[in-house]
Amino acid sequence: MKKIAFLLSLFIISALAQAQNMMYIHTKSGKAIEVNVEDVYEINFEQGSDKLMGNARELFNKVETPEYVDLGLSVLWATTNLGAESPTEMGNYYAWGESEPQLNNAYSWSTYLREFGCPISKYADCGTDKDPLKAYINGGEKYDLNNGIAGSEFDVATIILGEQWHMPTVSEFKELSNFDNCTWKYVQNYNDVEGLNGFIIVSKIEGYKGASIFMPCAGSINDGNTSDGSLYYWTACPSEFSKGGAQDFRMNSSLKSTFGFLNRNNATPIRAVKNKATK
Repeated sequence: MKKIAFLLSLFIISALAQAQNMMYIHTKSGKAIEVNVEDVYEINFEQGSDKLMGNARELFNKVETPEYVDLGLSVLWATTNLGAESPTEMGNYYAWGESEPQLNNAYSWSTYLREFGCPISKYADCGTDKDPLKAYINGGEKYDLNNGIAGSEFDVATIILGEQWHMPTVSEFKELSNFDNCTWKYVQNYNDVEGLNGFIIVSKIEGYKGASIFMPCAGSINDGNTSDGSLYYWTACPSEFSKGGAQDFRMNSSLKSTFGFLNRNNATPIRAVKNKATK
């Protein structure tokens, strides 16, 4: 297959090096690849993929499907956070409805949904014609409190992993956090990793007993500030009461779970779920 190759000129490299020694390439898996611009000699784009030609991130679009566990529930749960390579990694943080992590954790209204060319600059813009997610929040034509953006063009899990995957809904998190279905154990320094706290979740369902996953306590981020070290995950479901908010799942070390409310421009990790095969 023919390839189109272009050399980065010394002038461009020099200019980049003066402004910033490193460049960051964000992959669809959520990883940020750091490259020293002085090491860049050539970038090759493979002909035949319009999307690849139009988006340099596609150079690194080899996304491995995460492992998953059947806990005997309605969906299969990924064993890692989106963007993580192992259960001990936090993975990437995403604002609700975004498919790319923000540089320097700059999650704010001024950066929200910029990948869609969004003109939102403040909370009051949510739900207006400036809001790309207008159809999915309260009052919108696609508003669905139970399923929200699950499986839609704004679901980062579906975008990255494919149509069989989605962000968990409130009901799917309720099923997981029901102590009749699973035991939750809070652990500190998991796998002897200093400071890594989280929850080991083990199925109690007959036929699936012993199947387990680990969820790290990663908190949430807003304007570069990380919240307390509790467990936070976005759900796919919007807020019933606010056009600028969505529902997140939380669990603290006392094993108290809640479904909270965060402004959509805040960021949490994503734990994807996969649909079970239908017969």
